[in-house]
Amino acid sequence: MQLIEIVKQSDKILDIGTGPAGSHFYPYAKPETIIVGIDKYNKPEVEHPNFIYEALDAMDLDKVGTGLFSKFKPGWMEYFDLVVADHVMEHVSNPEKLVTGIKKVLKKDGIAHIAIPDPNNFTEKFYHLIHPEGGGHVSKIPKKELIALFEKHGFELLYYTDIPDDWKWLEFLYDWKRRGIKYFANEDIKSIVETFRKELTAEKGYFYGGEYFWRRK
Repeated sequence: MQLIEIVKQSDKILDIGTGPAGSHFYPYAKPETIIVGIDKYNKPEVEHPNFIYEALDAMDLDKVGTGLFSKFKPGWMEYFDLVVADHVMEHVSNPEKLVTGIKKVLKKDGIAHIAIPDPNNFTEKFYHLIHPEGGGHVSKIPKKELIALFEKHGFELLYYTDIPDDWKWLEFLYDWKRRGIKYFANEDIKSIVETFRKELTAEKGYFYGGEYFWRRK
């Protein structure tokens, strides 16, 4: 199962946590497909003709249909064919609240795509070591707990696969200078990244997290 193939067939997509550049799958959507992107902090520059940006917190989705959240149209209840929340759940303080919101906006038999790091693996432990303040990762949800959470709220797991780590986040996003790390250089980051890429490979059984495809019952 591939996300891109589902995107090509979808008419209404919700992308939770767009980031500053939007998501990689936008170019594969049909021109007439409506893509709604929500992100509390970033408004991406997107060329898709039917892209709509909303500056919203992901956990506010659970207010849809309650009359408490005027920014969402009442018609958005069970509105989307596909909801994508990649690398979002580890950033919210109440993952169950997010799952509740996803269920509200997703059509019956609609697909939710979730990608999330596994807190028991090396990458996430190393991430917290070099981000002592958390680095935005405030929730740790092991695979077993995540599956139980979605099943509790009426989702069926259609497909799961492990995600390898390419370590680009460390190579390009980790700002060691701003953190005041001394006796260090960019060459040291590159050396660490090269070592991880050599030793922590999918061929050797290492993975960063998981990719989940859920069907709303």
